[in-house]
Amino acid sequence: MRAENRVGARSNGWLGEVAATLSARFPDAQAVAPLIVLARGGFPLERWRDCLLWHVGQQDGLFNDFLCDWLYRHTRRGITGSGPRT
Repeated sequence: MRAENRVGARSNGWLGEVAATLSARFPDAQAVAPLIVLARGGFPLERWRDCLLWHVGQQDGLFNDFLCDWLYRHTRRGITGSGPRT
């Protein structure tokens, strides 16, 4: 990952942070084998991301709570966070 920067990190420091985060979230390749198969098989990225978020939510209760309790509720109300920052 570091050699090819497939995640599109803008700096080596950020790439290191992404690598460390992924390593912490996915320490066991067997646990993410279905995600790897989908990615290598050309599964559409937009749908693969949903599978990734589901997987991370299963592993991390705080992340799951954020997605389900806060982000989903705000998204349903039309609050996307894409507006201007003040």
